[in-house]
Amino acid sequence: MRYMGDESHLRSTYSRNRLTDFALARIKRASLGFVTTWFRKQRDINTMTELPKASAPAGRALASAGIDSLETLAHFKRSQIASLHGIGPNALGKLETAMRAAGLRFQDD
Repeated sequence: MRYMGDESHLRSTYSRNRLTDFALARIKRASLGFVTTWFRKQRDINTMTELPKASAPAGRALASAGIDSLETLAHFKRSQIASLHGIGPNALGKLETAMRAAGLRFQDD
């Protein structure tokens, strides 16, 4: 279609582009919030001390109890961890040694 002096199509294109720009700006702000939250979570994850390598049954027992770091392990009593199926004296010794090295300890019995 040839331009015949009517500027209405220019205004509608301008409005559409302006709305698109507005929508893109909102998406960028929202994604920045998501990225910021993700980096915060990663920082928190990185400050957690990993569990020492133990037997597969011990690792599964700790994972099923929701224990993924030494800091989480410090919220439990020694007797509670010892009662988990798969945690033997060897695994318990490794956990205690790693906790002492990190300056942590089990809750008092």
